[in-house]
Amino acid sequence: MTGFPAAGDRIKLYMLSGFGKRERAYGYVEMTQFDKHLRAARTRKRESKTLDFKARLDVNSTRDWVELVKDLVAMANSGGGVIVVGVNDNGTVSGSGVSALIAYDSAKVTDKIARYTGQQYSDFEIHEVARDDAKVAAIVLHGVDVPMAFVREGGYDDDAGKSKIAFRLGTVYFRHGAKSEPCSSADLTAAIDRNVQRQRREWLGNIAKVVKAPIGHKVSVHPPDVRVTTSTDTAAIRVTQDPEAPAMRIQSRDEAYPYRLKELTAELKRRLEGQLRVTTAVLQAARKAHNIDDKPEFISMSKFTSPQYSLVYLEWLLSEYDSDNGFFEKAVKTGRQYSK
Repeated sequence: MTGFPAAGDRIKLYMLSGFGKRERAYGYVEMTQFDKHLRAARTRKRESKTLDFKARLDVNSTRDWVELVKDLVAMANSGGGVIVVGVNDNGTVSGSGVSALIAYDSAKVTDKIARYTGQQYSDFEIHEVARDDAKVAAIVLHGVDVPMAFVREGGYDDDAGKSKIAFRLGTVYFRHGAKSEPCSSADLTAAIDRNVQRQRREWLGNIAKVVKAPIGHKVSVHPPDVRVTTSTDTAAIRVTQDPEAPAMRIQSRDEAYPYRLKELTAELKRRLEGQLRVTTAVLQAARKAHNIDDKPEFISMSKFTSPQYSLVYLEWLLSEYDSDNGFFEKAVKTGRQYSK
């Protein structure tokens, strides 16, 4: 395989003999869009429509945040991508510290985006990534259905003390190659086409579920907060028209899945009491290695926000680590095999 795989590509995995020879293929792994962006953050040398480099980001600098928000919004409007902080425009590592950004509260990033767009965009994740033996920060972004417009001007003073405007009120930015620029009619057409294609995939997927349903089964339609589960801890309910029947409240997504990735990482660190260095990258490796996305009791996926994780998943991770102290290390090794 040459170049970089696209989302949905099937990557063939091989077992290696002691002499480094490929013995036999033993399976395939789907390369997701998320995997593609993280791989680009680690290895790509040139900026593109879906990849942007920033040499530094001072979390206390208005200038740095305004410029970052411009690129975040443009990339989300263009379908998603990754912004790598700590890398110069020529692809070399800048050496600037990124620890403050990696530790930065994602909710505060959402607030900064909302300040200029009026939209609570939170469908992104900040990860620590190794690039050329150095630590950089990768902000992985998912696309939006409706392009975000700036509802206030993005201005700041440059190093010379002169006022500079990064974007103006009412403008809509998209990525044009490696640049973030005001949109054209072609950008809006492409955004509409992406949304139509996404809806089409969802419709066809749902139709396929109906067609494949066994004879005699019924199909029900319910909101995302309702989950089908076999857990014995939940109360069994039956839909009825009896007005005297007791009302049942459906647990909200935030109650059922209280942890985002950083919160889950922090809680694991607290519960393990320093026994193991847990990072968001380690948990992402465990997520892929054990197909967590296919386990609704562990994870809740949304097209509008980043994934959220349940207490059941937290307890499962702790239980697996208790049973095998090499659990997380094995997950990381499996993740490395997938990305080769």
